[in-house]
Amino acid sequence: MVVACLQKLSLKKNMRLAMIKARVINWLVVYIKGELAKVEREKQQPLPQPPQPETSEVNNNKEHFNPYLMEYSWALLMNLCLHEEAWDSCAAAGTDILTSAANMLISVPKKDVRQSLI
Repeated sequence: MVVACLQKLSLKKNMRLAMIKARVINWLVVYIKGELAKVEREKQQPLPQPPQPETSEVNNNKEHFNPYLMEYSWALLMNLCLHEEAWDSCAAAGTDILTSAANMLISVPKKDVRQSLI
């Protein structure tokens, strides 16, 4: 939810600049890497997990890859990286960004990647 809100706010230049100054790019790269790690964990657990007793919907979604959040994450990263002020942060995180993009294309099911990249 936070990522989606930040992505919507990033459409305004003032908000993008504030996010760049607040180092949202670095946080976002860590977030994307964490989401991709969930995909790897899901691949390693071929048997479905038994239902958890009476937990909220938010807690259930924390452990599963969400293609919509990934779509918003990449859109936010793109919006922020297009600013000249962000180029230093993007260059510093460049290896992680490219590795995450490659891992997403390799490890995420094709229907989810297509949905995230559209």
